[in-house]
Amino acid sequence: MHDQFGILRSEDKIVVRDCREVSRQIDVLLMVENEISEFLLKLQSNNYHVALFDCLKADKESFKWVKIIRKLRPKLPLIVLCREVDDRIAAKMYEKKIFYLGLLPMPQDTLGEVMTSALKLEFN
Repeated sequence: MHDQFGILRSEDKIVVRDCREVSRQIDVLLMVENEISEFLLKLQSNNYHVALFDCLKADKESFKWVKIIRKLRPKLPLIVLCREVDDRIAAKMYEKKIFYLGLLPMPQDTLGEVMTSALKLEFN
């Protein structure tokens, strides 16, 4: 039985596969949403322990979504995964208290360490 729950927003099949595999290894039930609207609705109405947000790049558009996520769940550990990073936007994301900004592709062991660390926080 899972004591911890996470949610992932991603359209990338490889990211979904890797996150599901890591979640199984650390005994986290991971919900996956492709659409940002469904991700936000579920994030708002469920008590997740960690959220993962996959975006193509850390840019103004993804920062807009990070701000919305933080408004909905300001203390939830948020892991942002992307393929490209704008350094100024990355700094702004950390100002919004994201837990981690990771570049994809990310090794599964690194993702597992990040998720495990996020789950140890008592933000919920």
